[in-house]
Amino acid sequence: GSLQLWVDILTPAQAALYEPVNIEPPPPQKFEIRVVIWRSEGVTDRDMNTMNDLFVKAWMEGTKPQTTDTHWRCSTGKGSWNYRLKFTVQMPMKPEYGRLTIQLWDKDLAKWNDLIGESQLDLYKWIHKAFHEKRTVRPFKEQNTGTKGGFLAQNEEDESSDDEDGDNEGDHGPDLENNNNEQHKPLLDTKKKKLHSKLKKKITNVLKKVKRRKQTLTPDERQRRKAEKESNDKDEAFQSILVSPLCLEDDSDWLEMRYTNREAGISESMLGPELCGKLACFVCCAGCLSFMALFGASIMSTLTFYQQLQNQKDKL
Repeated sequence: GSLQLWVDILTPAQAALYEPVNIEPPPPQKFEIRVVIWRSEGVTDRDMNTMNDLFVKAWMEGTKPQTTDTHWRCSTGKGSWNYRLKFTVQMPMKPEYGRLTIQLWDKDLAKWNDLIGESQLDLYKWIHKAFHEKRTVRPFKEQNTGTKGGFLAQNEEDESSDDEDGDNEGDHGPDLENNNNEQHKPLLDTKKKKLHSKLKKKITNVLKKVKRRKQTLTPDERQRRKAEKESNDKDEAFQSILVSPLCLEDDSDWLEMRYTNREAGISESMLGPELCGKLACFVCCAGCLSFMALFGASIMSTLTFYQQLQNQKDKL
């Protein structure tokens, strides 16, 4: 280890002239961490119906978690939010409190929510830089441009000059070099994205080489095929009139048709499953109350008449 000292040797006359240096730490300062949750790609399906209701939860250590809105019925794994989150932190702080935790969840109404994935970003070095340089820091922008300097680089230069001028030969270079390397290390691993882009380029190059050959026909061949198609259409129309569709031998030409309520589907996609469930419960309760109001008196009178008949039979 190492110990840093600051020693002043003054005469009584000089000590009276110069005031002691204030060595108190700087006052605490608040900073605002702004996070933009944009979108997601390649999210694995958690539900059996291959559709997820995705939302993101994020928090700084020691702060209250915040969540985005829910992307309902996401079937491609590409969620879209464009949601802003703000966290207030105070410097100086412990390094473990400078971590941003991000979680991706699948929202469920019938049971508990499912955790899809989690990741942490160490923002302490960037908050430390903003605190000492008294400026706004954008980690991704500064990381992409590869700008060097700032407080850590300045400390490295100061300590290197102190080592040259001083008598002590302590080695402080590796620690500062590691800090500088950590500062310019990417926040997110981009190897997977690069590999995905390379594979995509290879596939597109292969597909470009494949050329579809267009079949050329003579005028006589075209007329013959057109006449055959018209005769086949007439035969199929005649058979559909005489024969029931259930008696056809070949059902491969029939398309499967399903009943769909377009208005209900649009309302569910606009309101969301949670609100649609509440509306369905309200409609069911209103229907039960209406049924009891309309037929309750008739049911009670019928039961009373049946009970009177039973009492008369018992007396006889």
